[in-house]
Order: sequence, then C-alpha cells, then structure tokens
Amino acid sequence: MINKLKEYVKKNATILFKTDGKNNLEAIFDKKGFWFHSITQSIYDRIKSKPHLYIAFTKDGYMYIGISNQQGGRWKRQHAYHFGTLAYHLLGTIRYDDQNHLHWIDAWMDTKSLKLNNKLNTIALKETVYISFIPFELYSGFNNIHPISELHTKKTIKNINEAVELALIKSYQVDGYKLLNVKKTSNNKLKTKSSINRTPPPKTPIIEIGSQYAGRNHNCVEFEITNNDNIAIIAAIIPNLPDGRCTIEITNKANGEMLGIIRTIRTPGRTVSQYFNAPNTNNNNIQKWLELQNIMNIPGAIIPLAIVKVCPIL
Repeated sequence: MINKLKEYVKKNATILFKTDGKNNLEAIFDKKGFWFHSITQSIYDRIKSKPHLYIAFTKDGYMYIGISNQQGGRWKRQHAYHFGTLAYHLLGTIRYDDQNHLHWIDAWMDTKSLKLNNKLNTIALKETVYISFIPFELYSGFNNIHPISELHTKKTIKNINEAVELALIKSYQVDGYKLLNVKKTSNNKLKTKSSINRTPPPKTPIIEIGSQYAGRNHNCVEFEITNNDNIAIIAAIIPNLPDGRCTIEITNKANGEMLGIIRTIRTPGRTVSQYFNAPNTNNNNIQKWLELQNIMNIPGAIIPLAIVKVCPIL
C-alpha cells in the first residue's frame, strides 16, 4: 500500500505557495500568513474538512508529512500552524506556544531575500515546493461501498492516520528524504523525527534549534547565532527573552570581542526580533539583522559563532 500512496503523491503533486506573478520562486505573505497556489487551493477546498494526509516536498529531498482530522484542515491562514507560523517566524510575531517551523524556513527559503513591506511581504524559495493531499479512502479501506460511519470514532480515524503517517515517514527516510517532521516530547519541547543528530551544547539549554540555544543567566538570556543566521528569526522563537527596555550585547564566541556597541531597546514591549527586523536609518536603511550578518561575514575575518546576551534594564 505504501508504494501505491507514494506513486499517488508523485502524480497528484501541485505547487504549494502562491508566488509573485513575475517570479514563481518568490513566495508572498502578509501578517496572517502565506497562501496556497490557486490550483492547490481549489484541490484543498474539496478535501480540507475530510480526514486526509498531506505531503509537502522539494525535489532536493526536504519533506514534511502531516495528517488532518479536523474541520477546515490544518492550512487555515487564520490559524498559527503552517501558513501562519511560517509568516510569524519571519515577521518576529511568533508566540511561545506556536509550532516551530524554523527548520522549514531553513530548508525551503532564502532568508537573505526577505523583503518586508507595509502589507505584502516576499521571500525567495530555494526551489519549488510541492504538496499532495492523500484522501482517507485511499489508505483506510473505507469507500462509497463501506463509508465512514458513526461507528468509526475520531480515535479510530486518528489511529489510522498516525499509523500510515509513520509508515510513510519510515519509507521516505529509507529513500533518502530529509524529513522535517517534529514531535512533542514529554516536556512539550519539540524534537525532530528525522535521523539528523544534533548534539546540545555543554550547558543545559532551555531550547535547542539547529545550532542555536538559549540559557538563563540571572535575569539575562543568552543564545548563540552562526554567521548564516538571521538573528531576528532566531530571537522570535527563544522563550522568555526580555524585551524593551533591555540591552543586547553580542560578542565573538572565539575571543569575547564585542561586535559593535551594546544595543539598547528603549521602547517598552518592543521585542528583540522587531528591533533587528527594523532598518538602520544611519546605515542606508539596511535591516539590522543583515547588518549584523555582514559584520560576521567580513572576508578574511569571518566570525562563525557569536553569543547574544539580552538583559532587562532594571
């Protein structure tokens, strides 16, 4: 059955993101989230309120496999799940209880291309992302002759969906796909299902996402960024990060040297993510996250890791 489903995915894949009419690799989004491509939206409208599986993937092998058992599906723009959460990461409006999709952004999008406007924002895709929706009837054994009835409880449907999802994950991993699926651990942190092994730093972290971690230091919070990270995106998903009024101290992890001056957020309630998403009016309006990234990537003096320390002003 699994091979039959994988063949169905290939034959019924459509483009996931709505893009700029002039550039089919430039996805557009607003403060509520991204949109489906128009063809995909019409397909989704027919299946969204029925139990189903969905697989989003790129040809270079990044894949997410999901299940839906709920009315209206899991791709509602007004819900902070897929389309919403991706936008919230990029805009710095992510909430502490939102899903973590930062690894989707890393796999599918070029954060250096992010352009924020008053209403409509854009970001370049590394390549076309496809999606395919698999009807419940195709893998459950229920059809027009033996339809889903009241005897088939939500728990039964959920168990079938989860079993098939797991079988697909294992099969695609054998094929060499890089799975973007996550699962919640007992302490409600997120852990990847993929075979990638990420070793945490020696300190006990509050959160580990790729190479980033956050740790407490009295009333301050510290986390690491690499020279390829967008600090605005990283800061958006660090829990308990102080906001304005606060100071931001960024140092080279290798030698402790300060990268620029100690930055100060004086506006109460302004987040670190919002601060670094804003342009520097004293430097040709370049966004502050990109300005920092440029500092860390000076030819001949690249800084691979920096420590960001954020402290409230008491």
